[in-house]
Amino acid sequence: MKEKLILTKNSNVVYPVEMINDEYVTYTESNCSNDGLASNSIVYIQNINSGEKVALMEGEDFSSPTSYCYRDIIYIAFTSYSQGEKSGYLIKCNGLVKEDEACVVGKGKNDNIELSVHNDKVYICWERCCEGRTKILMKNIGVELPIESLETAKEISVTKQWENGYKPAMISDGNYLYIAYESFFYNRYHILLRVVDKGTITDAIDIGSKNNNDQKHRMAIRQGRVIVVFENSWPLYKGYKWHDTVLMPGFGHGWKVETTMGMANVKYVNGHFDVKRLNDKKCKTPTILSDETKSAGCPYVYIDEQGVIFVSFVEMIIDNYGKRWEVRVKYFNGKCWVTFENNSISQLQRVATKIYRNDQDNCFRFVGINYDGELSEQREWTQNNQTMISAIYEIPMPIITDIVGYEWIDEEPKILKEIELLQVKRFETHGIEGHKNLYWGDLHMHTNLSCCSLGGSFHCVEIEDKYCFCKDVGQLDFAMITDHDSMDPQEWIRTKHRADAANIPGQFVAFQGFEWTCTHHTDKINFGHYNILYKGTGPLLKTTGENADRIDMVWDILKDTECLTIPHHPSDSSHLLNWEYFNEEKETLVEIFQVRGSYEYDDCEMNPNNYGREYKKNASVRYGLNLGYKFGFTSGGEHEGVGVTGVYADDLTREGIYNALKGRHTFGTTGDRIRLEFRVNGYLMGSDLGSMSGNVELTAKIFGTDLIDYIYIVKDGKEIKRYEGTGKDMEINWRDSSENIGEGHHYYYVGVRQMNDQMAWASPVFLSHQE
Repeated sequence: MKEKLILTKNSNVVYPVEMINDEYVTYTESNCSNDGLASNSIVYIQNINSGEKVALMEGEDFSSPTSYCYRDIIYIAFTSYSQGEKSGYLIKCNGLVKEDEACVVGKGKNDNIELSVHNDKVYICWERCCEGRTKILMKNIGVELPIESLETAKEISVTKQWENGYKPAMISDGNYLYIAYESFFYNRYHILLRVVDKGTITDAIDIGSKNNNDQKHRMAIRQGRVIVVFENSWPLYKGYKWHDTVLMPGFGHGWKVETTMGMANVKYVNGHFDVKRLNDKKCKTPTILSDETKSAGCPYVYIDEQGVIFVSFVEMIIDNYGKRWEVRVKYFNGKCWVTFENNSISQLQRVATKIYRNDQDNCFRFVGINYDGELSEQREWTQNNQTMISAIYEIPMPIITDIVGYEWIDEEPKILKEIELLQVKRFETHGIEGHKNLYWGDLHMHTNLSCCSLGGSFHCVEIEDKYCFCKDVGQLDFAMITDHDSMDPQEWIRTKHRADAANIPGQFVAFQGFEWTCTHHTDKINFGHYNILYKGTGPLLKTTGENADRIDMVWDILKDTECLTIPHHPSDSSHLLNWEYFNEEKETLVEIFQVRGSYEYDDCEMNPNNYGREYKKNASVRYGLNLGYKFGFTSGGEHEGVGVTGVYADDLTREGIYNALKGRHTFGTTGDRIRLEFRVNGYLMGSDLGSMSGNVELTAKIFGTDLIDYIYIVKDGKEIKRYEGTGKDMEINWRDSSENIGEGHHYYYVGVRQMNDQMAWASPVFLSHQE
């Protein structure tokens, strides 16, 4: 393995980099100000052999480009971000000479633009979120015409109105144009394939596995047939499994997953799909990933002139030098998959690595990341830094002899009709007195930008995929990505832009935010971990800095910014919350449950000790309430598919959800959509009744997802009443008489436990009682 061409030494390349062929590469280089408030992107095309490069376009934020070379003309497509929306651009180049450019997709919630040429026509395909779903759209134009014509060309819908589609990929066999994409139904992701046949689009066939999640597909042509590779992950259990015998409740497809990669062989002729698989009985290793690797994926497939199938992918490596995605390349010799020699080249993100064969040097070329110098133990790899270089590398071709004929067996095509593609019905929005609606969300989740979400125990995705996960798997109405404050300015820009792009008022709300992670390993005071939620936008504040390493400094910086600071795992022994500091204006919520367990009170039923974590006493949620602080409850995942938060809000907008969060009209659950309505003297959970006298009337309505085990009422840190369950739905009414209440400040809240171990907690109601 050797370095062919350095692209950049500061790791500011947007991944994946697009290898056009063995001579040219195109990529986006992104830069931003140190405060993360301004960004600038440039799309480049570069000659691999000479190193000469040309800037094709400059703007605020471009995606990674996709390209296609046809008759020595290079077509390059990418999206451009601006004010929460994206436009699609197409550039035509003759070598390093730009001949033409045009905006071919108008501003909207667009993403993942792809490009191909079929029957002398340029085709672009992309996804657009609108009308409550994500469509796959397509345009085409003759290659000899000015590409401006694509701007006004007719948009054709590839997906039907009953389905969602993501990440389209296209390829032509000369007769037909194949379009593959992800779709979510039957509680998992599938890889669907359609064909453009004489101007019409066929029904979809499912070319993935029989179960588990199929994603990250890529295609290539081999002997007139389409080879499709894809990533397959499992298990899909409901919750997070800390140990073989301990399953934490949750709503998602689990946190710990295993990953392999599959392959399909497809040909379409005159209305008929012919699908083949490798013969499992003859081939001991029919899947691409046959060893003990558990955290690999994002495959790319390449077919050489002899029909040999090569696949590249990335694999999570954990050793004394840290965590990183390393590039792997395999080829199929007819009997099994043969691995190239380990090349120790890494990827900055978990995305496909495109490879091309260079016959002159008898090698494969690909783009990767390496250190500028020797690795040192405990070096932080996950965040961008100046010690890395992005470059094109070359791997010597292995000696391939005695290729055995591939044995494929026929498989009946799984043709999907409309009735089969109906989406899982989303949770209904329930109105309550006061005309508020119930919405579900998660305000605490990490992506690959956080070191804690890298490793063999995690199913991590990029930010864009995470929002899809929220909407599909989680069926959430709102969400916030909260990667750690160790992000660099470029990553913070990306986080903010992706939140704005995912935010669609009335359909899905995405907040800008991050996790302020104050665990100092010095003599500085530790304050705990807070999720900073911005109503609009705001700065990234680092605990490593001198002006934001204390929570009171953070509150001072943000005093004129509409935001919330939400602490989590308050009793965690490693990241203890400092209850000596509290801000009633900014700290209106505290996370009561997450992937570590419940922090309701010391030694509670779902305490972190049950899930392999340690906690310290006298730091729980009830401890904070007993100090006289007024805050409501949220539940979050921190990682995929654990707790969720219910919010009673006026509407599904940033303003509507933010106002409800600030007003504490919330409740947390362990994952099930247990609907909980709690009121004191008619006032909704989270309310502050102020000074009052007389009796206190508590009412609670519970609409469960399983039989209710019990309901309990908490007053001033103590359980004062328990009701045994009588079914899935219950209503309770309880009076605290005036003579028993006592003078002073008080709080009340309600908790619920179901027979399936799922729980819910309503935010407290506060009051000051007088005789």
